[in-house]
Amino acid sequence: MIRETDDHGHVIANHHHDGVIFKTYTAGSAFNHLAIQYNRPTADQLHAGMVEAWRQAAGRYSIIMSESKEHLTDMRPKNWAKEPA
Repeated sequence: MIRETDDHGHVIANHHHDGVIFKTYTAGSAFNHLAIQYNRPTADQLHAGMVEAWRQAAGRYSIIMSESKEHLTDMRPKNWAKEPA
């Protein structure tokens, strides 16, 4: 219904509790954006998960790191981009 009534081409996101796999993605479906919750304690683990999510997306949908329960401590290094390994 959202896609049918949206005349501006907005992304339509889905959010899963924890993980980087877009469980509800199907080619041609309304969902074209994964809002990621990835509960990992270190910046390196969060970064690795986001890189994996980007690889899995393979240009078929967009991704964003929307939250992590671990964001309560050391937010700055976890939110800033780092150079790919």
